[in-house]
Amino acid sequence: MMFTWHKLALLAAYLTGLSLLADFLPFSEVFSHLHGETSMVSHVEHASSLRSQDAQNYLNSIDPKDSLKLYRDRLKLGNITFAIGIITIKRTRESSNESLGYLLQSAASIDFLMKSNNLFKNSVPFICNVDTYPDMHLDAVTLYKFLPFTKRYGDNSLGLPSITLPHSHTRFVDLITHFSKYEKETFDYAFCLLSAAKLNPQYVILLEEDTLPHKDFPVVLDHILNYRLNIKPEKNKTDYLFLKLYYPKKWQGYGFDVCRLLDLLSVSVLATLMCSLVHYCALLKYKYNHSINRIVLCWFGLAVFTCWVLGRQNVSELRRVSKHLYRLQKADGCCTQAMLYPTAGVHNLSAYLVSRKGHVHTDLAIYDYFYLNDKTTYQVEPNLFFHTGLHTTLDLGAKSPEEFIF
Repeated sequence: MMFTWHKLALLAAYLTGLSLLADFLPFSEVFSHLHGETSMVSHVEHASSLRSQDAQNYLNSIDPKDSLKLYRDRLKLGNITFAIGIITIKRTRESSNESLGYLLQSAASIDFLMKSNNLFKNSVPFICNVDTYPDMHLDAVTLYKFLPFTKRYGDNSLGLPSITLPHSHTRFVDLITHFSKYEKETFDYAFCLLSAAKLNPQYVILLEEDTLPHKDFPVVLDHILNYRLNIKPEKNKTDYLFLKLYYPKKWQGYGFDVCRLLDLLSVSVLATLMCSLVHYCALLKYKYNHSINRIVLCWFGLAVFTCWVLGRQNVSELRRVSKHLYRLQKADGCCTQAMLYPTAGVHNLSAYLVSRKGHVHTDLAIYDYFYLNDKTTYQVEPNLFFHTGLHTTLDLGAKSPEEFIF
């Protein structure tokens, strides 16, 4: 009886520890029940404010002239590896005209990467300002002192001619009105894609202004492009349309589709084997006589329960231990926060995007193009970018703040 109570006490202690751990992990089965929306929004806003301060401090620490000279020299040399466009539009708080600071955070983090990581030594970032009144977008104007830029409704510092719609002489700058805000968003996206492609890079990376790179981004990206996809720039292979670098965590949880179930089972089986082996060795040492089948079954049930409580999003974070463990899979339809495109496919994709009219979202239009043309698309998990944009420029309703806690 004492041994039974001992086991129950250990189980209770484990479940208590698991609950305490889950309390700190967004998307666990515990987190949203213990943290109200108001407190989560407050946490997200405070963290964003601190990041904006850090971004401003970073920009104050660098010389604007040296920064622009560096990128001008890279443009002159050519042979650009990545052209990284940050799509932006003026975004302020509803209650005031105060900037949300998303663009400053993103631009500062990308600028730091471009200057500190060897993977990006031949790469050029630029601000792609698609605001109808570009000079009213003060954060973008501030960044023109540090980074190259292009404006859909204005000039650019990249030395590019006016960008026209594919297979047309119509300029993007001449299209002032659109059928809907979604159509304008799609045309804006095509403009930034084509602007990046005009620099003739090997790859185009298009980021929305409310994204931040994970610290593993350079290492994992280099590994995926050169080994997992086995695509070398000099081979000029373009048998895939894009590599998605971010997918909303709220849709990365466990589900009843085959892949998600296999994911749950594989992690649970691995944990079961490890724990059962340790448990069985301990029983042998103390000469307890227990059925190995019962031990395995108990540990398997506990492993499945643990994975479910923590959530697939948090279990998948263990893959960050090594670049070799990141998952490369077929891309889902949503979203476009952070995307990598081989340059050779940009023109045809952009032509399709500007041919779509009405209320179709940009990500769905891209997915339609992939489906109609039987293109291969990829998505990496865990995400290589964080999403910071609690507040959106589109009327999509309230966002769950849980997505923006990291």
